[in-house]
Amino acid sequence: VRMVNNAVQPELAMAWGSANQTLLQRIYTRGIQASFWLALCAAIVLVVIVSPLLNIWTGGKVVMDDLLFYFLLVSALEYSAWSTGITLLQATNLHFKESIWYAVISAITIPLAILLLHFTGRLAYAGFVLLLMNISMCFIAIGPANSLANVGMVRVFYGIFDVYSVLRMIRGKLNV
Repeated sequence: VRMVNNAVQPELAMAWGSANQTLLQRIYTRGIQASFWLALCAAIVLVVIVSPLLNIWTGGKVVMDDLLFYFLLVSALEYSAWSTGITLLQATNLHFKESIWYAVISAITIPLAILLLHFTGRLAYAGFVLLLMNISMCFIAIGPANSLANVGMVRVFYGIFDVYSVLRMIRGKLNV
C-alpha cells in the first residue's frame, strides 16, 4: 500500500501544483482503488498461506494467535483506506493537523495496548488497539482529503468497487 502511495504522491503534487482538479481526482481515486485491492489481495493470500507457512518456517514450534492475526489483517485494510488520503494531504503540504492527530492517537494507543497486554496477557488486544487507531485515522484523514480532491464518499466507494476499472488497471490499460 505504501508502494502505491509513494508512486502517486509526486503525481498528486503535480496535479495540485498545476491546478488540474480533474487529474487530481482521478489519481486520488485510482490510488485509493489500487491500495485497497492490493491490501485485500495480500490479506486473502495471507489467510490461505500463513498457517502452513508459519508451521514450515518454525518447524511447528510457534503457534499463531489467530485473533491477533485477524486484527492485524483488518487493521491493514483500514490503513489502506486512509493512507491515500494522508498521501494527498502530504503531496499538497496540508497534512499538519492530521499529523498532529496521528501523534496524539499513537500516544494514547501505545499505553492502552501496554495496559491491555499487562492486565489480560492477550497480545491480540494490541492488534485490536492498532485497529482502533486505524479506524480513528480514517475519520481524521479521509474527510479533509476528499474535500481537497472535491470527491464525495459515494464516488470513492464506487471507484473502489468498480471492478471493470480494477481489471483494466491490472492489465495496464487504465489511463489515469
